[in-house]
Amino acid sequence: MLKGKDLLSIHDLSCEEVETILDLAGELKAMQKAGIEHRILAGKTLGMIFEKSSTRTRVSFETGMFQLGGQALFLSNRDLQIGRGEPIKDTARVLSRYLDGVMIRTFEHEKVEEFARYADIPVINALTDLLHPCRGADRPSDDPRAQGQEPRRLEDGVCWRRQQHDPFPDVRGGEDGHELRRRDACRLRAR
Repeated sequence: MLKGKDLLSIHDLSCEEVETILDLAGELKAMQKAGIEHRILAGKTLGMIFEKSSTRTRVSFETGMFQLGGQALFLSNRDLQIGRGEPIKDTARVLSRYLDGVMIRTFEHEKVEEFARYADIPVINALTDLLHPCRGADRPSDDPRAQGQEPRRLEDGVCWRRQQHDPFPDVRGGEDGHELRRRDACRLRAR
């Protein structure tokens, strides 16, 4: 269902895709905790382009790739011709020949969109000034299922409680502290 698909915005995923991601993440975390290897990305390489540095993003992606049997390749602006003025489309085409996927953490969201338009491999938005789609389920408290509870079911989506002062409205939306419908991920038709 998700193979070969870009993740530029949580808005691009259906409710079923979000639930598939959360379910698979839960299964893989349980396997990791039990010491069961799950090398589903064996032989795969993820390029990680960082224009904005981040300890958590780099460590989580590198560790995740390692635990899944793949390899993560750190690429800063200083390592790439894109940092010296090479057009984004050229960098996307070149990296597509060598990598199985690219994660980008940058400033302008348009850069991620342009990279994805010219890349022949999946592109993951790890943060732009506009969106942060990987942030949605990075803490156990964000997914009620981690607490042994099912999220409250709505007519055509899932409901979570938003954390106060969340800087990433694309993931959670709504007013601080108010319950909301996961319109971003599940495209709810009615509020």
